[in-house]
Amino acid sequence: VQMEGVTVATERIGKDARLNFQIRPDVLTGVITDENGTPVAGAVVSVGEATATTAADGAYRLPGVPEKGTIIVRRTGFKDATGELDKSLRFDAKLVDNRIKAIYVSAQIGASDELWAEKLQIAETTEINAIVLDLKDSTGHVFYNTNVPMAATIGAKDPKLDVQKRLKEMKDRGIYSIARIVCFEDPLLANARSDLAIHDSTTGGLWTTWNGLAWVNAHQREVWQYNIDLAVEAAKLGFDEVQLDYIRFPSDGLLENADYGDQYANETRLEAITGFLGQMQSAMKPTGSLLAVDIFGLTMWDDGDGGIGQNFAAIAPLVDIVCPMIYPSHFYPGDLGLDIPNNHPYEVIYSSLTNGAAKVPDAAYKLRPWLQDFSYGEGIDYGDAEVAAQIKAANDFGGNGWMLWSPSNEYHVGALAPK
Repeated sequence: VQMEGVTVATERIGKDARLNFQIRPDVLTGVITDENGTPVAGAVVSVGEATATTAADGAYRLPGVPEKGTIIVRRTGFKDATGELDKSLRFDAKLVDNRIKAIYVSAQIGASDELWAEKLQIAETTEINAIVLDLKDSTGHVFYNTNVPMAATIGAKDPKLDVQKRLKEMKDRGIYSIARIVCFEDPLLANARSDLAIHDSTTGGLWTTWNGLAWVNAHQREVWQYNIDLAVEAAKLGFDEVQLDYIRFPSDGLLENADYGDQYANETRLEAITGFLGQMQSAMKPTGSLLAVDIFGLTMWDDGDGGIGQNFAAIAPLVDIVCPMIYPSHFYPGDLGLDIPNNHPYEVIYSSLTNGAAKVPDAAYKLRPWLQDFSYGEGIDYGDAEVAAQIKAANDFGGNGWMLWSPSNEYHVGALAPK
């Protein structure tokens, strides 16, 4: 017996053909808004394995809920809202703003109690409320005591981080934790498993970038699974979010010599990237941690795949947060109508975000840019004023917050608002 909106008990037919069924309403409904009463679209409402997503008016309808359970409402940019199921089968919630304002911390810094304490101090005294911590970087090393078999097999384990200790320190201070995992620039895996690497069509050996770095082949499913296993493990360790970097094909070197093999000759770069992210999304969903990806800043302007398999519109539905690396120093003179884009930090950030949002309006709330906290290339050096200008641009846009990237892990704290 089936009936929409209720759970029906089943009974085995015996000699007595009289059947008695108990039916129970099992559809949870409600409206999700922000603190000002504005409807919040795209919020995920879940009870156990049952999930629903709010529409443009903030309303949702969640069938198949159990008799008892905890309701969790989650959307990037807001704190989770929770409640318990009751007989009314109605749950409305006002979500509290929680835009992420993060700094990046390398594993080397994170492994030092003294240097790590300096970064925690930034979060304790300024508006910074999140830390992006390297678990696997572009060397291919995994910086914690991972149980993923391939990491041990290829010699990638370099457990300099006490992850549980660092997670507790962040949680105790109310700091949102983000695990960074570099995926396809992995020279360690490429050298250990040449069958998973990009090959050079002219030599038959490993293809490398101008800097001599070998890359793994982003078409290879075994490479996908390795990074999926690491991401799921990071989520289970307790990170609030897992952020994937180098989700792309290489952008420098003799690209015309890059040989990806005949097996995937009919799979495009974009199909490889979105296929990987689709599997990653499915694996991450049960963990409760959010999934983010870093993409080139130029994706906010490019309708193609940039030659690297990245397209904002194609990637956005597969992740919770999209993190374009909009570094003004990485735009060429004349780009965006600016003589030297590096000299116009506010304009580059704001125009890039608004242009990207116009391409995929329904995913604008997922945008959380990386901002430039370093000096590079033609134009002015970056200090407090330039970093502050980028932060203002990101704030003026809205979105999901912002993150500061500094390869040295040294930050212009004067650009940050006090706690």
